[in-house]
Amino acid sequence: MNLLLSDNICFNDNETLMNIVNNDTLLRKEMGLTKFYKTVEEFEEIGKRWANSVNGSISTITYNNCIVGVASLSKIENQTQSSNFGFWIKSEYWNTEIENKAFSLLCEKAKSIGINKFRERKFDNTEIRVITKCGLCREGNELII
Repeated sequence: MNLLLSDNICFNDNETLMNIVNNDTLLRKEMGLTKFYKTVEEFEEIGKRWANSVNGSISTITYNNCIVGVASLSKIENQTQSSNFGFWIKSEYWNTEIENKAFSLLCEKAKSIGINKFRERKFDNTEIRVITKCGLCREGNELII
């Protein structure tokens, strides 16, 4: 399976992501989105501001050389070895091995920087689905990777 996470997000990548978010009706509904993005610059700036404000990083999910979603880590705390995560993927890949493997790659990325647990918060349906499928265990208010 040709699946990877990439932190090097260029203008064209942001354009692809914006088009996914604007046009995937099921994804929009699941994420509770009401806004449509008008320009790639706006979409890109929102992502950059978010990452800077939460000590986070955004990675694209690429399957067979096509961007299909986003995975992120935020509020990274080295002392507690914990962070938050975010995850969304095109609805056509929900409940597939592609979705599960993409989330597993995010878990591997987190481990590679010393994170071994995700803080629990209000998760959306996509995040609940991948947490359940990947079998993360809860310990208090954290999910063990």
